[in-house]
Amino acid sequence: MTHREDSALARGVQQALAEGQIGAPVFVRWVAATVREAEALLPHLGWMLELAEAWLGAPAQRVYAVGGPAAGQVTALVDYAQGQGALVTAAMAPAHHPPHAHLTVLGQRGALYHEDVPASTVLHPAPPSPTAARFAAACEESLRRREAWEIGKE
Repeated sequence: MTHREDSALARGVQQALAEGQIGAPVFVRWVAATVREAEALLPHLGWMLELAEAWLGAPAQRVYAVGGPAAGQVTALVDYAQGQGALVTAAMAPAHHPPHAHLTVLGQRGALYHEDVPASTVLHPAPPSPTAARFAAACEESLRRREAWEIGKE
């Protein structure tokens, strides 16, 4: 199984946010078809949600996940403490197409767009972080229960 670490894409978004290019971020939409093995979907989604939380600057409170490893994709709708939101999908990369991702970060004064980001800017092997593991577990619980799940709830 592979997990992801900070990437050129993540660093670029963080830099743009730090420079105030879009004002305070309020919403993240991220679709990444970058996973080659179904068992890596939830850990990859956990990493993506960890980055979304960092970009939005507020703790995630609740997640509702749909799909699953058997479906080849997992999508999470996340609510954050200060009213922000995220819609994030980790999907299997098609065998006939290179891994790719599409990212939109909406702010109070603008937006950041990254379309068809090549895999080289998205994928980097790394050990899972506790935060990413917490998000992956919350998504797994939401999938199992078929309802929204509070982040960090036991």
